[in-house]
Amino acid sequence: MDKQQALAMLSIEPNANAEDIKSALAAKRTQIQQKYDAAPTDALKEKFSQMLTQLDEAEALLRTIDEPVSKNPSPLSQTKLADLPGMGAATEGRALLSEGQTLAGRYQIKAHIGAGGMGAVYRAFDQSMGRDIALKVLLPELFKNESARARFLNEARISQQLSHPNIVNVFDVQNDGELYFLTMELLEGQDLRQVMENRALARQPFTVEEVQEIAAAIGAALTYAHKFTVHRDLKPENVWLTEDGDYKLMDFGIAQVQSASQRTKTGAAMGTAYYMAPEQLKGQKDIDGRADQYALAVMLYELLSGEVPAGMIEPLNQHRKDVPKKMVAAIHQGLASKPDSRFADIEQFLVVLGNKGGAFLPALPWKNIGLAAGVLIALLGVGGLLSSGSVDWASLLPKSKEEIAAQKANVAKAQGEIKVYKQRLESGRRQLDSDVRDAQRNSDKNLVALQHWQDITERAIFGGNQITELEGQLSMAETLLRENAFEQAQATIAAVSEGYKALWQEFTAAESTYAYHTQLQFAKSNWQSAARAGQYGAGQFVQSAEEQTQIALETGQAGQFTRQRNAIIGAIGHYQSALREIKRTEEERKAAAAVKAEWQAIKRKYSLTDNAAVITAKSLEDNAVQQSIRGLLSAAMGKYQQAAQQWQQAINNERENVARIERQRVAAEAERTRAAAAARARAAEKAAERARAAAAAAAAEQARLVATVVGELVTIPAGSFRMGDLTGNGEAEERPVRTVSIRAFKMQAHEVTWAQYQPCIDAGACSDNRRDGGDNGWGEANSPIINVSYVDIVNHYIPWLNKTTGQRFRLPSEAEWEYAARAGSTTDYPWGNSVGSNRAKCKGCGDDWSTNPKPVKSFAPNEFGLYDMHGNVWEWVADCWHKSYQGAPKTGDVWPGGNCNMRGLRGGSLYSDSDGVRSANRNAGAASSRSIDFGFRLVQDL
Repeated sequence: MDKQQALAMLSIEPNANAEDIKSALAAKRTQIQQKYDAAPTDALKEKFSQMLTQLDEAEALLRTIDEPVSKNPSPLSQTKLADLPGMGAATEGRALLSEGQTLAGRYQIKAHIGAGGMGAVYRAFDQSMGRDIALKVLLPELFKNESARARFLNEARISQQLSHPNIVNVFDVQNDGELYFLTMELLEGQDLRQVMENRALARQPFTVEEVQEIAAAIGAALTYAHKFTVHRDLKPENVWLTEDGDYKLMDFGIAQVQSASQRTKTGAAMGTAYYMAPEQLKGQKDIDGRADQYALAVMLYELLSGEVPAGMIEPLNQHRKDVPKKMVAAIHQGLASKPDSRFADIEQFLVVLGNKGGAFLPALPWKNIGLAAGVLIALLGVGGLLSSGSVDWASLLPKSKEEIAAQKANVAKAQGEIKVYKQRLESGRRQLDSDVRDAQRNSDKNLVALQHWQDITERAIFGGNQITELEGQLSMAETLLRENAFEQAQATIAAVSEGYKALWQEFTAAESTYAYHTQLQFAKSNWQSAARAGQYGAGQFVQSAEEQTQIALETGQAGQFTRQRNAIIGAIGHYQSALREIKRTEEERKAAAAVKAEWQAIKRKYSLTDNAAVITAKSLEDNAVQQSIRGLLSAAMGKYQQAAQQWQQAINNERENVARIERQRVAAEAERTRAAAAARARAAEKAAERARAAAAAAAAEQARLVATVVGELVTIPAGSFRMGDLTGNGEAEERPVRTVSIRAFKMQAHEVTWAQYQPCIDAGACSDNRRDGGDNGWGEANSPIINVSYVDIVNHYIPWLNKTTGQRFRLPSEAEWEYAARAGSTTDYPWGNSVGSNRAKCKGCGDDWSTNPKPVKSFAPNEFGLYDMHGNVWEWVADCWHKSYQGAPKTGDVWPGGNCNMRGLRGGSLYSDSDGVRSANRNAGAASSRSIDFGFRLVQDL
């Protein structure tokens, strides 16, 4: 929005001066605010709230235009905090709460009462205390400052403790999230500002006595309150005139919310600027009761003169000649700029105003007939009649000027109320017509409800004769006013006001009739569905619901929508009660059916016959069904309860019989269980015998297989030995000599034979040696296997052997092989340093070395029981080849690293000379090579 659009929104010319803009803004705001207050729906309130927000934007844009100071400011605009810059937009048009909303889980919002610069006031229902209260919600932005929140809560709690006839009773201060609110007594009436406006419209200035009465009431409240706190925000808007004529002070401590930083932004200093003492405007912290005295003096000055004392204050007696000099002096002293120049306290101020002892005349019946007449009665000594209540004041007393003025004020007030309600009706009607058109264009789901609202109000309110009659009465009252018949006019105008108020209430009540009709149909349908399903008749609740429905029909035709709504709500409640009665009856029926089902199950299980209780229960159930059909559900519930008791009695009557049958059944079942267990035990034993036999056969087969393919295994004990060339007859590759520790293990007693290797060939796991050199024509059987490589052994034979036997075998390490070969010896051979004769198959070993290898066990074993460890065929070991023992492990573990394409060979062969078959002698071959003198034996870990 730009300035041009803002001016267009206000319907004023671009060259308008600041005064024109200000007037247009005020008029526009009043117009929208009235529409907001009269809006019958939340949707309309939201619409007008948005319009007020746009108006705030326009005001902010136009604020840059220099605004001249009015020489004669209006008391109304100069004293409302909402009119100060930055304050009005806070709450006007803004819905802090919505109707039906609940705060703190306790206070249900019923209606919006009013709004101001710091918050909004609502009528609420206190669900805990069961009564209506006033609920004042403070703007959340006022509590963003923690110190402001602490000040307010402290002051509010003090206000809660204040108890005085002229102070509005504050029940509590609470918060719901970011919303802080006060709960107060709900008063009917109007604030002093409204009274002042009505009197100004009626041109009826306040009398000196009336002002003294107001000063007395407010002064008494302040005198009491100053024992605890300072009000800080005294102004006509915070003074309430009840319907009983009592003045009450409210909103203690709310001005404490604003901080110094807010004062800079808003131009206000913890209260309404025009009523605030200079020390407040300066932001002083040590504010005491003399600040309230200043505010009270401003209010008294305005009540008497109609002007707010701003700037150079004109003496009060220039405005009113009838004000006593003493009273004028007191008010001017209360307006002193310095606190020390004012009265020491409120009580002294009241005394000088014209009161003895600080207390004015007590509240007597003259509140409604004029103070002067009351004084006259007191002077005549008829005070004794007051307590009896038998005096007819209207007949005894003449009408004084004050009484006539009061009557005029009441007439003006009622005329204002009539105007408000007429505007509300007209605005509501126009808005409803607009909403219907919008709903028709947009195919809105609420169209039917809106049209219903429109139809019934057009027929019963706007199309009837009630408005015509009210206008006739109003015309008659205006005639009476012209004839100065104020008393008769007052009664007539009051009746017209009540009539328009009633029409407005009926108009707003009509809005919800369609929704309530829908709820009624829903409630009735729910009852009918449940009644049909259970064959339930219409009882007393349904009859009451039908009666209320008929009342709703008649009152709706008569335009009495409030009564219609109440009747519909009553009918809904009765249908809901009828439905609950059906549900309770169903529960009782189901409860009886559950006990009946229990009896029938026992009857079938134990082959029982019906007893007397069963016959009674069936009769009661039949009776309950008949009662339900007739709609006598309470009686039906009782019958179902009795039937349930009889079904239970039927069960109880058969307990001993059931117990006997159960004992017999349990015994028979136990015998069957024992017999079945015995049969299972016999079957299990037979299965175990078969399993043992199978296991034994498998073990025997396994043992046979192990004996065939593994042969004899010799346990080699743990120990340590000196490994390498111990005699100096060896080569460099046998050195350096070192001590090696060996763990116990098992080793095949002789080299693997052809007979042991052949099953692997037959199984296809090992290659057929016959195609790869075979036995070289030397024969097989118990001769050692030859023409096998290291790869053949570790990749084929050992995996096949381990899988076949279920055991784990491997090639020995070099250290394990030499340890087993030496068998504890330190000589070149286990039997000494000379090879001798007929101890091994080799060159120079006393046999024809050129012939085939000897069958295993052809020579004597060593001390460990191992055969053929020397000569016959070379035996593969697991170690990679190393050219010496430098860095070799000192344990029997396989030595990693080195040349792993070459693997160790130990023990010599039939082609080796005597030196080659020494225990320490080392040889190596390619891991994949096969030879006619290469064989092996395996070991097994313990």
